[in-house]
Amino acid sequence: AQYVMHMLVIAAWPTPRLGLVDLALFFLLLLPLSYLCARLITRPAAQLWVRLSGPARAAAPFAVAALLCAAAQLDASVRQRPWAAGRGASPPPACPPPGPPPPPGPSLARDGPGGG
Repeated sequence: AQYVMHMLVIAAWPTPRLGLVDLALFFLLLLPLSYLCARLITRPAAQLWVRLSGPARAAAPFAVAALLCAAAQLDASVRQRPWAAGRGASPPPACPPPGPPPPPGPSLARDGPGGG
C-alpha cells in the first residue's frame, strides 16, 4: 500500500523533475502520508480481510481490481482534457505529425557499391 501511495504522490507532484529542495519536501510529505495511509487504509483492510468468509475473500481481489481499473479510466479521461495539460493547452502528441519520409541514407541505398 505504501508503494502505491508513493507512486500516486509522484504522479501528483507539481514539478516534472525533483531538485534538491523538491526531493526534501517530497520525503517530508511522504512521512505523514505513510502514517495516515497505514492508519486509515492498511489496518482497516487487514481487519476486514480477517473477517471475510471464503466466497467473499475469493471475490475481494476482483473487487479491488475493478476499483483500480475504474480509477485508471477516470485518470485517463481527466488527463485527456485540455485544461489538464496546463494553461488551456492540449497535451503534446505522442507521435510526430505525419510528413514526407526522410531521404534514404547511404546505408539504406541498394544501388551503390556494396549494396544490392
